Amino acid sequence: MKASADATRVTWRLKSATSATADTKSFQLARPPLFDTRQLGVVDPKTKHTLHPYTYVPVSGHDGQDNACACSDLPDSVNADGAVLYAVLPALPTGTTSVNVTLPGFHDLTDVRVGS
Repeated sequence: MKASADATRVTWRLKSATSATADTKSFQLARPPLFDTRQLGVVDPKTKHTLHPYTYVPVSGHDGQDNACACSDLPDSVNADGAVLYAVLPALPTGTTSVNVTLPGFHDLTDVRVGS
């Protein structure tokens, strides 16, 4: 995880817990009908404030919906090697050295170190 005065970038690997391929297309990480990782949360343990990836309305979006995300699309499946995913979120408060990371359906990650 990298933090700057402008944004926070989270990079992680999603992989199968076994040698078998696991399907990953699910709505647990995004709202339907989207298949991205916009539900990732970064929680500042001091303020208890949760940050989520930036979303936006694409230039070609005629319906005005924020159906684009500064985050990874989910792959159809992953194996034991996995896939590297990312999300860009608002900046953390100055001096934040660790955070908790949440993803629906997974155990929370606590005390994740924040680098610069």
